[in-house]
Amino acid sequence: MDPFGLSPATIRSSLDELLTTTGPSPIKTPETLPGLGEAQEGGSAIPAFGEVLSGFLHQVDAAQHRSDAMVESLALGEPVDVHQVMLALGEASNALHLTLQVRGKVLEAYQEFMRLPI
Repeated sequence: MDPFGLSPATIRSSLDELLTTTGPSPIKTPETLPGLGEAQEGGSAIPAFGEVLSGFLHQVDAAQHRSDAMVESLALGEPVDVHQVMLALGEASNALHLTLQVRGKVLEAYQEFMRLPI
């Protein structure tokens, strides 16, 4: 018995109970997975890479506009919490840096793909 009160028998019985209540999850092979744009089991479609990238860029743009509006409000003397302005600026800055990193990785992958022999 360890200090947490868990013995191997207790762990085994808990694991067995968990497996019997949830049942085994079916392993999906690539042939059984839905493709891009096809409906999943829940009825939603898997978005294409371009759609995901476009949504991400819209979020980055919204963060930039939100921080710009907060800075403008602060500069005009409107009652804006300085901490919230700084947080919005940090969020916009981090989003932009992440965008640049993703762009660099996508370009690296494209260049690597183009180097593959045919």
